[in-house]
Order: sequence, then C-alpha cells, then structure tokens
Amino acid sequence: IVALPVLAITGAIQMKFFGGGTTLASDSVKLAQQVVSDSVQNSRTVHAIGCERALVGAYREGIHEAFGGYVVNAFIAGLAYGFSLSAPIFIVAGGFLYADFLIKEGMNSFMDVMLAFMGILYVGMAIGQAMGRLGDMEKAK
Repeated sequence: IVALPVLAITGAIQMKFFGGGTTLASDSVKLAQQVVSDSVQNSRTVHAIGCERALVGAYREGIHEAFGGYVVNAFIAGLAYGFSLSAPIFIVAGGFLYADFLIKEGMNSFMDVMLAFMGILYVGMAIGQAMGRLGDMEKAK
C-alpha cells in the first residue's frame, strides 16, 4: 500500500508523455514558422526586394532562441520518464521479495500473495493513469 502513491505519480507522468503533455510551443518557434510561411507565400516579393538574407537571419534567430530551452526541457523530461518507467519495476521486485518471505514463513499461500500483489499494483497504475488524464486546474479557472 506504501507503493500506491509512487505508482500513481509515475503513472501520471507516463500519461502526460503519452498524451503529448511535453510538447512545448514557444513564441520564438511560432515566429520562425510564420517567417518561413510568409516567405514562401510571397517568394516573388521577397526576391524582388532582396531581403532573403534578413528573413533567413530572422528564422535562424527564432530557432536558436528556442533550441536552448528545448534541450534542457528534453533532458528533464527524459529523466522524469525514465523514473516513471523504472519505479514500477523496482516496486514489483520489492513486492516479489516480500512475497517470497511471506510464502517461506507460511503466512500466506502463493495464490493469496499474487492476488493481493497484483490487485495493489493495478490499482496504483489505474490511479496514475486517471491522474494523468485530469485537466489542469489552472486552465479550468
């Protein structure tokens, strides 16, 4: 039962990743996309004015501003996702060690231990998935 909060939190992290919760759209990337879109749509005008280099510079500047933030966010997201995948594995390993102790001491049978263990494991994962699907309370206000 101690593992339920850990399973819930790790399940919520996984659901954020599966639901696209890690996608970031910064203003500089949007500006760079707008520069490219406008340049392509108005390519004759851009060529006639001769401002190709200025537009390429604006695009590069927008991409470089956003790149630094994405690297840090991707690193943190990777660590969080790795934790969310490894925590249930370690909990299962600890649970099986404890189940082995209970069976050797004759406190429970193998079937009783597995029923209880799997019930707790699946409840924790279901709570985490439900938490991951909850909307952001700040956005709701």
